[in-house]
Amino acid sequence: TLSSVVSKISLSTFTVVDTLRVVSEAYSLWGDSQYLYCSNYSDGGVVSKISLSTFTVVDTLRVGSYARPLWGDSQYLYCGDALSGVISKISLSTFTVVDTVDTGSRAYFLWGDSQ
Repeated sequence: TLSSVVSKISLSTFTVVDTLRVVSEAYSLWGDSQYLYCSNYSDGGVVSKISLSTFTVVDTLRVGSYARPLWGDSQYLYCGDALSGVISKISLSTFTVVDTVDTGSRAYFLWGDSQ
């Protein structure tokens, strides 16, 4: 079964040091130096923004209906909708959707070359 819990693991001791419940069914993770982003696809396509320093959800954003794959670069987070095939471009600085593109097929995986 899918889980709504994200675990923080210490690499030095390889033990779980903290857990965090997100909206529902955590699917994909992507992070930068300050935040971890988690797609939660069963609750209306929510992306959670998690502070790495406090390990708390600091914001959520509804993106489509089945938010699944995440990928990002230094300015944007990209989130694919597994049902509609729409990929949303999310500004990391404002945590808002700034553009979308319909791929014409379900979006299960994302990859980019930052160009």
